[in-house]
Amino acid sequence: MLFFFIYIFWLIRSALQIFFWLYLWQLKQYHTGRFLDHFKTTNGKKLIFHPFQWGKVVFALISPYLLLVAYITEPFLRARRFPSWTKKTIFLALISVLLYTVLPIFAESIWLLVLADLFLPVCVSLVVLIFQPLSYLFRSSLQKKAGKKREELDLKVVAITGSYAKTSTKEYLSTILSYRFNVSSTKDHQNTEVAIPRAILNLDKSCDIFIAELGAYDKGTIKRICRFLNPQIGIVTGINEQHLSLFGSMENLLSAEGGQELLDCLPEDGMLVCNIENGYGADLLQAAKIKKIPYSYADLKELTVNADKVSFKYDGQEFNCDVLGKHNALNLLGAIKVAKELGMSNEEILRGIRKIHSSTKVIKGKYNIIDSSYS
Repeated sequence: MLFFFIYIFWLIRSALQIFFWLYLWQLKQYHTGRFLDHFKTTNGKKLIFHPFQWGKVVFALISPYLLLVAYITEPFLRARRFPSWTKKTIFLALISVLLYTVLPIFAESIWLLVLADLFLPVCVSLVVLIFQPLSYLFRSSLQKKAGKKREELDLKVVAITGSYAKTSTKEYLSTILSYRFNVSSTKDHQNTEVAIPRAILNLDKSCDIFIAELGAYDKGTIKRICRFLNPQIGIVTGINEQHLSLFGSMENLLSAEGGQELLDCLPEDGMLVCNIENGYGADLLQAAKIKKIPYSYADLKELTVNADKVSFKYDGQEFNCDVLGKHNALNLLGAIKVAKELGMSNEEILRGIRKIHSSTKVIKGKYNIIDSSYS
């Protein structure tokens, strides 16, 4: 009877932990490199060496009653996280929970439960990796459908990549262009090989311009996306070494989020817009054989940064926008240059800019708090 009660509470605890590890895998977009890289961080190390994780070995040695108490109290003492419930996460959760439910069939052993507890992250990860080929087949099928849909649509496609500032630039550009064109874009931070084809499949024939944010954590990712996206305009928002550990080398990073693959996929009559604040962007633009548009702080005249807005002059026109930080003036400039290339006048751009509002807020008081929790 004691084993039965331990098993019930152990199973509840195991299910909650399975949901947490699926949440973490989903957060890392099922990318093995990103997932493993998490354990180099302080929070990641705490997951491995959490006292609850190893304390139950001691409890099992002392008394099974202590182990029962540990399994009863642990769900209340540890933070709970749940994945977004997609078809994939529901399937993976069912397989993992079923695997842990049938464990006592093999032996009614407290030590079997404790060992399964310790190796739960490994077991869940194995379930994720075993079914990755199915995910690959699904992704390939989705991309083929998106490619066919893309061929049917007569629209301009803008692809945005870079180490940082992709989402901000995408939102600014989408808002500005929407004043004159029927614009659609990828949502929020959805920039993967699954999210982008889904966005394409949701487009209708009235769309004039589609703006896609392209994320990458491997060499070749941007090239695979561009095969079905077929962009005519590429924007590289900024390049640095922040994701170097995921790519393994600067060469791989520059190929993917550094913009080289995007440049290689643009047509001869295409256009590359690039932040040249550092040598990486300048080198990429110099190598381009198509129309190229650089942008940098040197283009901004009379730049003023206030607590909740920026203002500057560019090309003889003054621009004001309710965004935070000097860096967002540069992101806004990139969007303005693309809008001008697409035929928008300064007046139209100004009207579009008035609709831009920063998702990051400043809560003013004794201390000013920058609230960027939307992300």
